[in-house]
Amino acid sequence: YSASALVNLSTMALTVDSTATINTSFGPSEFNITSLTMSLQGSPGAMTLGFTTSGTVLGQTANLVGSFGPDGYYLAGNLSSFNSGGISADGGVSFGYSSYTTNVTLPGNSAATNLPATTIVVTGGYTLPASVTSSLGLPAGSATFTGQLNTTADSFSASLQYTLANPAILVGTTTTTNLTLSSVAVTVSGGTSGVSFSTTVVG
Repeated sequence: YSASALVNLSTMALTVDSTATINTSFGPSEFNITSLTMSLQGSPGAMTLGFTTSGTVLGQTANLVGSFGPDGYYLAGNLSSFNSGGISADGGVSFGYSSYTTNVTLPGNSAATNLPATTIVVTGGYTLPASVTSSLGLPAGSATFTGQLNTTADSFSASLQYTLANPAILVGTTTTTNLTLSSVAVTVSGGTSGVSFSTTVVG
């Protein structure tokens, strides 16, 4: 355990910074976390209790950050490299978990992501194997993936969206009224009541 306190002699404002490492199981079992390094920072009336830790996520070791608050806690991280089943991540896979519903900017992302209570959220951009794109007859494009696993309700959802680099014209021409296809998304959801599939097409 270590701690420090700074006093601004002009304003007499007090700033506290303390850290401690605790060896204990923490977070959802899917993250396999065994210790936390906590940090208490700020000034009286504006203190934050954050933490850093590491764990095994998606079968790989990852560093995580998080924070405790009056409603619970959240943790988030990023896998800078990921490859599974021949599908590789472009720029990494971001993930997060929260014990309460909140919005968090996951590491590697620019926009905030909604984290439902007790749910693991995973997002990433992927390069599909050439064998997949050729067998499906897909033109050039990019794929994004979002997955959610509710750790208490035993439910999940996974969505894979493929966005074409250039919208495909299905009916008509570029100079006339036409029907185009710009992206296709497939979503799989499941729980105790069964599994469902849905497809979304954007033109």
